[in-house]
Amino acid sequence: MVPATLPSTLEVFSVLGKPRVVRGAETFHGAAEIVALGSRPTMWLESRCFLLKGVHGRNVLINTGPNLYPGERSSLVFQLGHRFGISPDQVDLVVLSDLTAPHAGGVGLFPNARYLASAESLAANYDSQTVQFLQTSGRLTLLETGARHADVLSPEIEILWSHGVTPGQIHPILPSAHGSLIVGGSLFPGYTLAPEFGYAHAADLDKMAAERRHFLSLALERGAWLAHSMDPVVEGVRPWGSGHNITMHKALDLHWPLPLWPIESGTFDTPHFAGSWALGQGDEKKEQQDTVRTHFCGGDEFYLLADGHRAWGAEVSHWAVTLFPEQWQAVRPVGQGKMVDAIRLAVKELDRQIIDHLERADGADGGTTFLGVVASEQGACLVHVGDSRAYQVSPRDGTIRQLTEDHRVDNYLTSSLGNSRPLKHVDIHPLDEIPSGDFLVLVSDGFEAIPEVCLRDLVLQTPAESAAVAMIQSMYGYSPDNVSVIVLREK
Repeated sequence: MVPATLPSTLEVFSVLGKPRVVRGAETFHGAAEIVALGSRPTMWLESRCFLLKGVHGRNVLINTGPNLYPGERSSLVFQLGHRFGISPDQVDLVVLSDLTAPHAGGVGLFPNARYLASAESLAANYDSQTVQFLQTSGRLTLLETGARHADVLSPEIEILWSHGVTPGQIHPILPSAHGSLIVGGSLFPGYTLAPEFGYAHAADLDKMAAERRHFLSLALERGAWLAHSMDPVVEGVRPWGSGHNITMHKALDLHWPLPLWPIESGTFDTPHFAGSWALGQGDEKKEQQDTVRTHFCGGDEFYLLADGHRAWGAEVSHWAVTLFPEQWQAVRPVGQGKMVDAIRLAVKELDRQIIDHLERADGADGGTTFLGVVASEQGACLVHVGDSRAYQVSPRDGTIRQLTEDHRVDNYLTSSLGNSRPLKHVDIHPLDEIPSGDFLVLVSDGFEAIPEVCLRDLVLQTPAESAAVAMIQSMYGYSPDNVSVIVLREK
């Protein structure tokens, strides 16, 4: 008998299956970033499988990766043995999201495993060799379309269905003490959740787009994460990062459940803006050197982000966001035409004050970027020093535009506060032309690890009051750096 409840200690691991060679421009379409693949004759498509440990004492796999050529060694079998000490005959159950070769081609590797697949996928007969093996194995359990649970897996694991990519694709929702994981199969590629991003072989593009929207809404509603089974790789490099789904997906190469980052966060709703802010400490950082501050005083609004560096980086970034409002108040302009000049003067005085603090600390070494929005009855301006970035995201046409230019050459900052050197660049941009309803997104350089389109997706698909936390969570296991973000929706 299967126990009535599933333990919260369920562990999920991402295991790399066999890569395939495909013609990228013929396989994917519908996203601007894919256009570049048209000039590449071929690309790798990495196939990911998922190992579940703790499902009532059994070893469970989700998918097997593609079939092998004669004499070819299975990277999946090698990893199961090398990383987990599991031999092929110790795999008890294999759940197949569909019966296409990329997901189910390795079914013959596991002599004692039972198999779970959908009857609809079997009838589609996408890969006749796989279907024939399963039909004659005597170890196949079929799910009828729409079934929400499978006793052979666990009554406590819910199953979702999709039909847009391939008919009858099944997606388990894996529970744990740290939230749920929705295994998206090939419904989501490793690069994006964008509904318009399509597969050339999809059964129904419109249905696929609607299902992606549904899965994303469900993930946001439940606080779940979406895992994927396919990662594009061009010329040995994943074009969009580490190969982990960078929207609503934790990196599973290590271990699930992974501890969440230490996150600080808050929300705001003022006459000019509504939104949220958040900070996350990178897993390779000994301390949090980013600082975020939202401050409201006398009708003035400050949304400030600083990314410190060197030994005293944490102190310097804290000084920057704490002291700037005081400097602004000292030079606060009366007319809008003087606002840019006043901000520049306040930043230069802020830099002088930080350097003075460092000198009084026996010549301590530290610096920080400085990025912020200052709003008052005279208007609003963006101020920028360093390589933190500001973006404008428009819900009207789904565009994202970088508003700042990095003060950096060959990974060296050309301008920052502190560091006991003259301040070189202070960029100030009036924000008079930002339409109501558009978003301003301020991020530290830790977010450079992901494409702008993913920032856009997160901002547009998440309520403003929770978007900052969602962005920080999406970076876990993806960026080793500290990350900080402020999301502002223009009123």
